[in-house]
Amino acid sequence: MSEFCLKCFNDINGTEVCEDEVLLSEDAEFCEGCGEMERVVISSKRNNRWQEFFRRMFSRYRD
Repeated sequence: MSEFCLKCFNDINGTEVCEDEVLLSEDAEFCEGCGEMERVVISSKRNNRWQEFFRRMFSRYRD
């Protein structure tokens, strides 16, 4: 999986997400976009349609 810092992530995806909207690595890692040691984006905190669907579908099976 590619690892990109927040700036490269925004440049590649044409977005303007901030640190509050994504999960960043705790330590600096190698960004494959700029080649710098930066905190990289691990995942997005935004809920997408499929996440909501599965959350609702499987939440009814909880004890």
